[in-house]
Amino acid sequence: MTITIGVDPGGSGAIAATRDRQLIFVKDMPVHGGIISAPGVTDILDYSLKAWRSSQGHFHHTPPAWVEDVHSMPRQGVASSFKFGQAHGTVLGVLGALRIPVHLVTPAKWKRDLGLGSDKAKALEMARRLFPTAELSLKRHIGRAEALLIAEWGRRNILK
Repeated sequence: MTITIGVDPGGSGAIAATRDRQLIFVKDMPVHGGIISAPGVTDILDYSLKAWRSSQGHFHHTPPAWVEDVHSMPRQGVASSFKFGQAHGTVLGVLGALRIPVHLVTPAKWKRDLGLGSDKAKALEMARRLFPTAELSLKRHIGRAEALLIAEWGRRNILK
C-alpha cells in the first residue's frame, strides 16, 4: 500500500493524503489570525499518522509528503511574499518535526507531468475525476484539488 501526502502550502492551500489512488483525506490549510496554524497542521498530520498506524497494525515507514515548491512572484508585495514564505516554512517545519520525509516539486513540474497548465478549472476537473469522493464542488476548492494532484504526482513518481 502506497500512501502519499500532497501539500499545497499557503492560506488557500490544503493537505491531502491518498493510498494507492484512494482518498484518505483532504483538508483545507488551517489558518488562524491570518497565518498558517502550526498546531493545526500538526493535528491534521499527527492524527492521520496515528490512524494509518492503527489501521495497519504496524507501519513499516512514514509516508512521504510532496510539497509544492513555491516562490514569491514578480510584483508580489513584500508583506505578501513574507507571509507566503512563512506559510511554506511552517508546513516544512511541521513535516520535519513529525519526521515525515519531504520532497519538493515545482508547480511547473507536477502540472506539466499531469498534462495540466495554469488553468485552475482543468485542475479541479482532473482532481474530481481521479478522486470522486473528495469534496471539490466549489471553485474555491482549488487548494484541495491541487493538494490531491500533488499527492497523485508523488505516487506516480514513487513507483518509477
